[in-house]
Amino acid sequence: MLLFSVLGSTMGFPLETLGFYSLFIPLMGALGYDRLVTAAMIILGATIGVMGATVNPFSIGVAAGEADEAQPPFLSTTVGPIDEISAIGWLRQHASPDALILAPELYAPWVATVPIHSFGSHWMFSIAEKAQNSLANAFFDGRLDPQQASQLLDGYGVRYALVPNDSHATRYLRASDKRATIGALTIYEFPAHSMSAYPATFNGTREPDS
Repeated sequence: MLLFSVLGSTMGFPLETLGFYSLFIPLMGALGYDRLVTAAMIILGATIGVMGATVNPFSIGVAAGEADEAQPPFLSTTVGPIDEISAIGWLRQHASPDALILAPELYAPWVATVPIHSFGSHWMFSIAEKAQNSLANAFFDGRLDPQQASQLLDGYGVRYALVPNDSHATRYLRASDKRATIGALTIYEFPAHSMSAYPATFNGTREPDS
């Protein structure tokens, strides 16, 4: 139960518990417990964790954004840097929910609370999340050549990019695409782009349907 509580507190875990029933029912049965005890362990553990969430972006992130609109900024910084919270506020005012944003792996789950489609933000939103994170990391580390970077932005239809000012990704981006600089972060916009449902990967094959 403690394990499920920790997972619920940090990443929001109720939906992901379904696969654990088949694992824990025979295990708990062998220990002399019935199925009701097993279900209670999983359900109550995950639910208590979500209720007492610490860094769950799907509850704490949203609450922090709302708090930032009505309360002093220091309340939001308990769960996220002030630059990140301010960037989320800017996106809420200017970005459409059906747009796609490319952000560093650390920021991607939080940016999804705008709400907006966030590239590689969580495995639950895409079965290609690992591949997307790998591409995003290569982009922000500057390990892609300019053509590959362009394929990433154009192929997926990235409308916004949230880029740390010290990121090597700035070499792929034009100053004319800047829309806002918020502390250590800069938001770039590509108005002609719209999100592609199933973009091609760099080797010419298509990603699995998500």
